[in-house]
Amino acid sequence: LRTNVVEATVAGNRSHHNLSHGFLISDTTASVISGNELYEKARPGGASTTGLLILASDGNRIERNLAYDNQDSGFQVSDGADANLLVRNISFANGDHGFDVPECDGPRLISNTSTGNFNDGFSIEGNVTNATLRNNIAAENSLLTGGNELWVDATSTIGFSSDYDIFW
Repeated sequence: LRTNVVEATVAGNRSHHNLSHGFLISDTTASVISGNELYEKARPGGASTTGLLILASDGNRIERNLAYDNQDSGFQVSDGADANLLVRNISFANGDHGFDVPECDGPRLISNTSTGNFNDGFSIEGNVTNATLRNNIAAENSLLTGGNELWVDATSTIGFSSDYDIFW
C-alpha cells in the first residue's frame, strides 16, 4: 500500500521469495492488514528485507499475520508510523528482530509472539514515545548474539508500559 491510502484491507495473502519487503505500508491510515503470510525475503548483499515494513502510516491495525525466515525483521514499524496496533502476530526465525519499533509514537503491541529471531524479540528504540506492550510472548530470541527478549533503549522510556508479557 502506498501514497495516501485510507481504510484499505489487505487480508489472506502470501508473499514470499522476492528481493524486497513482503509488504511495504507507506502513507496509509486506518487500514487493516490481516491474516497474511510473509516469508523468505532476501536481497543479495544486505540485510534489509522485512516481512512487513510500516513507514509514516498512522492508526492501522496489523493482526494475525505470520512473518518468518526473512533477511531482516519480521515486523518493523518506524519513521513516524504513529498509533498503530499490532495484535496476535507471530514472528520467528528472522535475521534481525521479531518486532522492530523505532522512531514513532504510541505503538501498541498486544498478544504477539516472537521466537527464534537472530536479535531481540521486541526492540523499542530511537525516540519511541508511549509504547504499550501487553500479553506478548518472546522466547529464545538472540541466542547467539547476546541480545534480549525485550530491548527498550534509553531514548524510548517516556510513556513506555509493559504488562502481562512473558519474556523468557
